Amino acid sequence: MLILVVEGKLILNKPTLVGFLLAASLGVALGGICQAREGLSKTDSNLINYGLQLRAVGKNEAASATFDRCQHLENAPDPIILRICEIYNSNGQSPRALALIQPVVARAGSNTKAMLAAGVPYPLAIRSDCYNAVGEFEKAVADEVKLASLLPDGGKVYLVKAGDILRRIKKYNEALVLFDRALKLKASNEDCYLLISRGSCLQGLQRWDDAIANYTQILKLLSQPGRVDKKALYWAAANSYGERAKCYEHQKKYSQAQADRKKQEEMGRAVEDELFGNK
Repeated sequence: MLILVVEGKLILNKPTLVGFLLAASLGVALGGICQAREGLSKTDSNLINYGLQLRAVGKNEAASATFDRCQHLENAPDPIILRICEIYNSNGQSPRALALIQPVVARAGSNTKAMLAAGVPYPLAIRSDCYNAVGEFEKAVADEVKLASLLPDGGKVYLVKAGDILRRIKKYNEALVLFDRALKLKASNEDCYLLISRGSCLQGLQRWDDAIANYTQILKLLSQPGRVDKKALYWAAANSYGERAKCYEHQKKYSQAQADRKKQEEMGRAVEDELFGNK
């Protein structure tokens, strides 16, 4: 029988061993299950390990509450801190996560290898999520763009995340710069989603011709075999036809808009058929 005792209380016994081992395997993937380092007490170490166990079985709020009982959570190994910050952020405790992640980023400094050493998720990505959650959008964008510049493949996904933040706060021109930068990188299955966000920016700027061309490009991508799965294909097509119809309506091109609305309805029904297994 394996037991884990925290502050004199039995926390883990044989029936929950499977969950603990799952948490342990998670910790190894992050760079090793929490090992004591200077300033980290045995009680804190046990609490952290137990919190990870709770998270591994889907008890997110209980995991956060367990981490809150630690006296010096900041002394945990950086890979563990990153995981804890993710959990805090997912539970609406973004200020707590932000305070915890700042020293991790500071320790990495400008050293690219150190900044990327923890693997995915990267410290800058987590801090960006925290900034975004507390409404510090410019800082969130800066972290995503910086991370993209550090990655050898250009960090397409992070450029798109940054562009989406800017799009949501209606900084359309700045968002377009990032979307266009991302489009120059290696093509991927996510390009149609990138273009959907890009089209939204063009509509926000009332650049109707450019928006129409953008949505037409999406529909061309979707016609290529293997680009996306069926559900995603139908959803993206329905979205593109619907948004292109709006652009035509702004240009008073009602016949084109009507044709796109008809196609949007067809794609919408196809999405329902895929979701509910209709023939």
